[in-house]
Amino acid sequence: MTAAEKLIFELVASQKLTPNDAAVLLEHQQKHEEPVKEKEIAIIGIAGRFPKGEDLGQFWECLQQQRNGIGDFPDARVRDCIGEGLLDDIEADQLFFKGGYLEQIDQFDPAFFQLSPAEAKFMDPLQRLMLEASYQAIEDAGYYYKDLSGTNTGVYIGTDHTWGQWYRDNAAEQDPLLLSGTWSAILSSRISYGLNLKGPSLVIDTSCSSGLVAVHEACRAIQSGVCNLAIAGGIHINYSPVKNPMLDLVESQDYLIRTFDKQANGTVWGEGVGAVILKPLQQAIRDRDHIYGIIKGSAVNNDGASDGITAPNARAQEEVICQAWEEAGIDPQTITYVEAHGTGTQLGDSIEIDGLTKAFSRYTQKKQFCAIGTVKTNIGHTVGASGLASLLKIMLAFQHQKLPASLNFVAANPFIDFFASPVYVNDRLQDWTAAEAPRVAGISSFGFSGTNCHMIVQEAPDTRKLADTRDQAPLYLLPLSAKDDQVLLRLVEDYTRYISRHAGINLQDLCYTASTGRGHYNHRLVILFTGYADLLQKLEHLQKHNLASGEDVLCQSHEVAAHGGIAPDEPGPARRLTEREKQSLTLEAARLLKTFALPQEGPASYRSIGELYVSGAAIDWNLMYQGLPCRRLNLPAYPFHRIRCWAEKRGLGHPQHLHLPQAPGHPLLRGNVCETSGQVVYTATFSAAADWVLHEHQVGREYVLPGTAYIELLLEIGRRQGGRSIIKHLAFLQPFSMQEEEDTHDLQIVVSNDKDDSEFYIESKDRTDGTWRRHAEGKLCRPSRDRKPYDLPALLEAFHTYPKITGVETSGGYITTGARWNNIKELRAGAEECLVAVGLGEAFREEAAHYHYHPALLDNAVNIAIRSIDDQLYLPFYYQEIRVYGRIPADIYSVVRRQDRGQGNQTATFDIDILNPAGEVLAEIEGYTIKQVQAQGPAGMYYEKDWMVQEGELSPDADRETSRETVAVFTGEGRLQTGSWSRFVHSMDR
Repeated sequence: MTAAEKLIFELVASQKLTPNDAAVLLEHQQKHEEPVKEKEIAIIGIAGRFPKGEDLGQFWECLQQQRNGIGDFPDARVRDCIGEGLLDDIEADQLFFKGGYLEQIDQFDPAFFQLSPAEAKFMDPLQRLMLEASYQAIEDAGYYYKDLSGTNTGVYIGTDHTWGQWYRDNAAEQDPLLLSGTWSAILSSRISYGLNLKGPSLVIDTSCSSGLVAVHEACRAIQSGVCNLAIAGGIHINYSPVKNPMLDLVESQDYLIRTFDKQANGTVWGEGVGAVILKPLQQAIRDRDHIYGIIKGSAVNNDGASDGITAPNARAQEEVICQAWEEAGIDPQTITYVEAHGTGTQLGDSIEIDGLTKAFSRYTQKKQFCAIGTVKTNIGHTVGASGLASLLKIMLAFQHQKLPASLNFVAANPFIDFFASPVYVNDRLQDWTAAEAPRVAGISSFGFSGTNCHMIVQEAPDTRKLADTRDQAPLYLLPLSAKDDQVLLRLVEDYTRYISRHAGINLQDLCYTASTGRGHYNHRLVILFTGYADLLQKLEHLQKHNLASGEDVLCQSHEVAAHGGIAPDEPGPARRLTEREKQSLTLEAARLLKTFALPQEGPASYRSIGELYVSGAAIDWNLMYQGLPCRRLNLPAYPFHRIRCWAEKRGLGHPQHLHLPQAPGHPLLRGNVCETSGQVVYTATFSAAADWVLHEHQVGREYVLPGTAYIELLLEIGRRQGGRSIIKHLAFLQPFSMQEEEDTHDLQIVVSNDKDDSEFYIESKDRTDGTWRRHAEGKLCRPSRDRKPYDLPALLEAFHTYPKITGVETSGGYITTGARWNNIKELRAGAEECLVAVGLGEAFREEAAHYHYHPALLDNAVNIAIRSIDDQLYLPFYYQEIRVYGRIPADIYSVVRRQDRGQGNQTATFDIDILNPAGEVLAEIEGYTIKQVQAQGPAGMYYEKDWMVQEGELSPDADRETSRETVAVFTGEGRLQTGSWSRFVHSMDR
């Protein structure tokens, strides 16, 4: 807004200038001002659907009342996902993860958009939902979509391609319409085509930041003159959210997003669709549009080469925030709220606050003056729609002047010092107070792809004072219409609710927007009223009496005969018109509007216009309001008459037949062979020829199952037994090995069926003598403590780099491993600990998704410290405790610290932390003990008690006869000792 325009509005507000004189001055000033490219963009229309919020009114209630929108996958959508043959041996809540879901994505109104039900059925729900939201946003702006037809309006839609062509690939009937109905690039073009918009039409995918980047690009197009108006939107749907082990690394274990909290442990996926209508601010003011807020500026960048392609980068976030501030031309100290990206992880949250703090520190040293929160805590991470969810939340907060709470915040993330930062977590609903300056907020959206976006928005200028100075009219005319009476009645109900909640509404603006900003269909009504109470009473009458006409309430339906033929005079609810009769009614209405000035002509003129309208005349409503300074309002949108539009899925029946990204069968554990009230017995069958975990791990000349394979088996069993993710007192007793490559042996894991901690032992049956050999034992436990924080960047800086290790053989080649063990990328060492980076080779990277802890990857991660002891042969002996927080990806870090430094070299004990590339702790291992053994084959590497009966009497010289034999003795500390038989026997006597 220019200084001259601001002065004119102030003069009107102080009643020193009439509205009509103001309009003349504004028009004159705008004609003669120098043309400049406008940077500020107005948001004039909004629409959206989110979990627990089928419209933005419900969405705001969800935010205001601090509701959690996370829940089970809707039952009706289970059927749509897997067909009618439902699951036989597994419940839906076991197969599908909890999330923020839309209730009905199969419902659509094809007739309204002039589509056949057949074509709509083969349209991806993404296209249908985005088309609806775009139309609703246009209506919310106070415009009829046909008014935009043929204009250079742009369409910019952000989405992510997580699900690819799922809707098409799983359709039982392969129809040619599926091609256009599901092609990803057509998502934005479906809107351009359906509404006849001629501007740019782009689909944008930057993963999590897609939606906000789409808004950014739309603003850039308007600023550069590519288009005068733009629709920007974002959408994400989880078609078939089957639990996927690949996502365990980022998903919350308790299905709560705890952004900025010390309990933060991951995200929860959500769904949503949102759209906004964008226009140059000055043009929106001239057009008297309803303005929700102003986009002052925005910026986009990328992390570039950082710690990992998907790892967040604090420096990049700091830079994009500062670029957005500079673009917006604001003082950062005026920002009173930031809508955070809010990953819900301890590391990601701390990185976001770090970037934001460093950005603010360039301009101010003030502390805790700016609130921060995230909508993800309410509805989940809606990926491609997340930026729109954040933007719409801020627009509604501007409108209601309230800051909704960020949920699930109890105690701060230990990595974040909020007292030393410029922000504080807004953990409760509060008034959004403002001084003389308008409210300003920032919005962050950081993509998994590394593309970051930050946007600065400001509340709209208050133009209500101009409207409030207008004289009240003696009579008003409100027209409403729909394509059938059922929808018209719903529209009346919507208007009744709307009017009852807006007692101070300007009635002239209401009628103006309903007249000029809506389509006019065959089922029509007109309400003539004198004031607010009169209107509300008549709306309630229509609602109670099923659209019955009454005093000053006209209702009628009509149909137009095709080709101008004569309409048959048939009884029925709808009047039949010829095209000629409709033209005659329209001409009469035009003549009436031109020959007198409404509303000075009184009620008769209004009734005449109303009767012509309900009879079928096409009214040019702009003539009725010509010269009046009417403003557009955000009135109720057209209530679609939705029907089921869904391409039925193949008869899928069981999860193993689902064409979905699902959890595959475990590569090592086959299943449970029996279950009693006391225990469960699982089995795993191994072949040295078929199973790489044996074939690629040889000790001497035998194929030996590595200790990390036992851990993998136990983690899968723990998952199946309700989330036991802690292994305690894991002791290795004797190896599970094979001498011949063709050998096949079964391994049994016996687990007690206890409520809390479950004891287990792992054994196999010797084929030669039929005896059972126990290989390992320990306990499986439920999680009982939080993971500790880790500052990986600081750790990397503290370590100095050792020469890169390329070999994989240990202990003089006595242990031989295959290609999967060739995974050591880099080794770093500090004074008391070492850090190793390990990563699967390209040929094996996809395997990581099928394991909790890939045995070859974990083996080098935990056993790298053996290299730091000596050249002797050491093997795994005992794990005191293994705490697991998530699956490991194909690349990990391992931090190893030795516990018993200086206490001998027969055994060594370590503590180990496993981290992902972002620095999040995935596992904590305490008390991992290895022991030195003689290189004599696997059978000689383990020891157990075996008392042998000796016939006859013990001779007096027995001590001397056995004194040259050596035995193994283990101390209470687990160290291996050697000594003579005589010393051992004599010690027994004492």
